[in-house]
Amino acid sequence: TPMGSRLLSQWIRQPLLSSQLITERYVALDDLLSNQECLSTVQSQLKQIRDMERLLSKITCGVCSAKEVVALKESVTTVPAIKSTISSLQAPLITKQHRELFDLKDLVSLIEQSLVDNPPLSTKEGGFIKKGYHAELDEIRDKAQNGKQWIAGFQNSERQKTGVKSLKVSYNRVFGYYIDVTKANLSSVPEHYIRKQTLVNSERFITPELKEMENSILGAEEKAHALEYELFEVIRQTLLNYIPEIQSISEALAFLDVLASLATVAKNRNYVKPEIDESSTIAIKGGRHPVIEQVIEEGHFIENDTWIDRTGHQLLIITGPNMAGKSTYIRQVALIVIMAQIGSFVPASY
Repeated sequence: TPMGSRLLSQWIRQPLLSSQLITERYVALDDLLSNQECLSTVQSQLKQIRDMERLLSKITCGVCSAKEVVALKESVTTVPAIKSTISSLQAPLITKQHRELFDLKDLVSLIEQSLVDNPPLSTKEGGFIKKGYHAELDEIRDKAQNGKQWIAGFQNSERQKTGVKSLKVSYNRVFGYYIDVTKANLSSVPEHYIRKQTLVNSERFITPELKEMENSILGAEEKAHALEYELFEVIRQTLLNYIPEIQSISEALAFLDVLASLATVAKNRNYVKPEIDESSTIAIKGGRHPVIEQVIEEGHFIENDTWIDRTGHQLLIITGPNMAGKSTYIRQVALIVIMAQIGSFVPASY
């Protein structure tokens, strides 16, 4: 998830210095690797999670859309299933995340009752509040809908009166509702039609009754859009009450996501759990470069050993011709150390 990606980046930039904290992450990875079905399920469930941190920041700043609120709801809806999946795991770090996965039933219920499943991107033009959520809004919408049905009936009626089968009643934002008649049929236009606009192939007209209905429809739609926006703002303000819980959920999901990713990589690439202690020794047997071994043919990377400490092996002199692998070896040791310090298993046999 985007949240997990950011957290992993933070872990890499700020490796742990406490052997106890590092070991806690190792224990969590061991727990996940010992429960492969659980690991697979939780990763599948995490794919349904959106960027909750980003969604929450937009909601807090008052710049969110109805679509983003629904996305938040869909993520929150997945949380109980994730919580159930990891409930059998015993690692302290995982049980800690388990406690932070709150079941926000009231928030989910509010959004499900108020917003349509697939709202438009904009909150200015309506169409995102569910029918039945607000009686006054339903009434205004019915008025607008009845007006549009009147427009359809008016078009059929005018076609019959004029005998022009191609006559159309259309709408655009600039001119509102108008009657469109092709130039070939202009001789059939009644005298009470008021010319509105002349085009290359047709002319546009209005009538007093069409103008009156236009005012009624557009007035109702404008009221509906304004009321929808007011209702949405009330919903957004209500969501602000859930900020602490949503933040806790986001952080817990990101943590679980990183742990699950590290566990999967360890399983797929045959990584080993390091031993972390307070000594000065870096001892690596059968070490491999975690990136290069993935981009060359399998089996072509030669495993190698490293022993460095602060007493008899403080300095190693690495020699060889260009492209012999000197930098690869040096960087490999650094990468293995960083991976171990963030709580990841490492590409080595020990």
